[in-house]
Amino acid sequence: MMFDDIPEKAVEIIHEGKKMKPGATLVRISSDISRPSAKEVSNNFVWLRAICTEFPRKVPSAYLLTDCMLHLDRILRGKLIVPAAAESKVVAAAREAKRLKKLMGTLRTLYRNRILSAIWSVGSSLYMTFCMHIHKGKSSADDKLHLLKGLLKPAADTDRGL
Repeated sequence: MMFDDIPEKAVEIIHEGKKMKPGATLVRISSDISRPSAKEVSNNFVWLRAICTEFPRKVPSAYLLTDCMLHLDRILRGKLIVPAAAESKVVAAAREAKRLKKLMGTLRTLYRNRILSAIWSVGSSLYMTFCMHIHKGKSSADDKLHLLKGLLKPAADTDRGL
């Protein structure tokens, strides 16, 4: 799921044998307590795009995201998640999954509240616009948020039977 969204250059670096530093953070947010900002959501675009594609209507559990991170680590021959000396790979993957869940929650809130509706539009040209910016090297935080929002759908409403 996430492997396809990792930039080719990053995969090359990992396959060349360059491991992450022990205890390195893959998903970067400023605080594990406060809600991440829209900028932090766009900064972690690589991780969130795959999750938004697979789970457009809800925020997946941290357990599922932990399993995804561990599976991705196995695909990359154990070079993606390098735990600190005192922790296991599972604990390190769970730490990253917790941050991903927090970012997805923020993204869902932004989508629900339409906070950035003035700059977002939903349409088929959404992905193409983003790709053009990427290829020109002009990808901005707004473009990334714009694309992520386009991947989301309203949550299922159990009261209405939807």
